[in-house]
Amino acid sequence: MPEVSLHQLAHVEARDIVEGRRPALGWAPDFPSDTDVGVARMVQPSLADESTPWSSPWLMICEDVVVGMLGFKGPPARGELEVGYGVVPSRQGRGVATAALGALLELLHGHELDVRAHTAAWNLASQAVLRRNGFFEVGRTTNLEDGELIEWRRKVG
Repeated sequence: MPEVSLHQLAHVEARDIVEGRRPALGWAPDFPSDTDVGVARMVQPSLADESTPWSSPWLMICEDVVVGMLGFKGPPARGELEVGYGVVPSRQGRGVATAALGALLELLHGHELDVRAHTAAWNLASQAVLRRNGFFEVGRTTNLEDGELIEWRRKVG
């Protein structure tokens, strides 16, 4: 598994992502994706409290290069969080998402929470990431964008 570290998205980084400003070094050529830009745009005004794992998204860093983002889709509600993640195509299939999600879940140590995620039924790679991190399938639903979705859960704490 690759060496992956996490860096909580800061205001200046969110602004750079939204405005299309790239650093000279440090981002994979295909980072940010359209999804990353959308996430940075949504959270940019609310990056006030960086003291909790769910207060803003996290940059995935592999070999000193930002290769994707992950994070929780809001603060805990009714004792649960929802997680989402994405790795740029040039770095997929190398275990980056698995390592990054594991590191993010470690940050929840001491918080008794359920973490849930959704994957498209066709997205076998994302399903493998969740299984490797101790998630179990708990249900299925559908949506217009992805079709059949699988819901996953695991307890942390």
